[in-house]
Amino acid sequence: MIPSFISNTFPNHYTLVTGLYPSVHGIVDNNMYDPEWKRIFTLNDTKEVNNGSWYGGEPIWVTSRKNNLKSAAIFWPGSEALIEGLEPNYFVPFNSSLSYRDRVLKGISWLKENTDTAIILFYFEGVDSSGHQYGPEFNVHMEEEIRKVDQAIALLVSDINGLNLFTTNLIIVSDHGMSQVKEDQIISLDKCINISDTIFISYGATTGIFPQESKEIQLMEQLSSCNTNMTVFKKEDFFPSLHYSSNRRIPPILILANQGWYITNSAFKYSPRGAHGYNTNITDMRAFFLAHGPAFNTTPPNDQIIFHNLDVYPLLAGLLGIPPAQNNGTLELVGQLLKK
Repeated sequence: MIPSFISNTFPNHYTLVTGLYPSVHGIVDNNMYDPEWKRIFTLNDTKEVNNGSWYGGEPIWVTSRKNNLKSAAIFWPGSEALIEGLEPNYFVPFNSSLSYRDRVLKGISWLKENTDTAIILFYFEGVDSSGHQYGPEFNVHMEEEIRKVDQAIALLVSDINGLNLFTTNLIIVSDHGMSQVKEDQIISLDKCINISDTIFISYGATTGIFPQESKEIQLMEQLSSCNTNMTVFKKEDFFPSLHYSSNRRIPPILILANQGWYITNSAFKYSPRGAHGYNTNITDMRAFFLAHGPAFNTTPPNDQIIFHNLDVYPLLAGLLGIPPAQNNGTLELVGQLLKK
């Protein structure tokens, strides 16, 4: 499955449940600045993360509720915010210390108490966290995190079967892939520019800069000669195929690192061994998709179907039997996985 650009966590989780490009739904990065509101959204700011005014489009739990279906979410990005005045019927605030087992048991308890719940979304973050810290190549840390997710899914399937919910469709996805980053492939942006010439910077494999007034040309010149392992763009000149230029929250200056390189600030003392956020045409950025249940073919017509994660939202709406909100997805490819 091809993720949406920028291949980061919040933009793609929200694309999966809205079928919209990040430039359309407005969650354009994990950390972002709105120049009109003069406000900053960061994953560490719970108040802003749960502020529904950041979220455009219509997530599947809102579509469900509009069609009189009950929905639930455990830690899915955006699910704690009031969007169009609605939230999932059942949800819990994010708490990384809650074990995967307890997350599954919470979801199952909702199903037992509310058997008409139509959709539940779960989020398990450990594989991503381990990938950043140690790198995505299989090692003891990554294997352990994958094992934990496997065990959680096994428990989920067992409990669903125990409730005789044999008509349940299970879809397992990732939001993006990850590339290995070597210790000597870190670019410190503060060695190229004066950080005080900027209003806001979102660092990563793709880095965005809001420049101070009248500083854009100077910054573009300095950045263009900074490091040959990154490419600098004005956002209006960025790859049209990535649909990442039309939202005011997308920074005027975009820097795209070569695969395996990472852009940061030396003051952060942060050197990840794994990263995402690269161009989505890179195979390493591909996301995971697995589906099982009565709606799906056991032998797909083509095991090499490659579709966009925009298509997951209309798929979910179709499985729920409800009309989707306006979206950028299509069932042309992913629909081939369904029984006729």
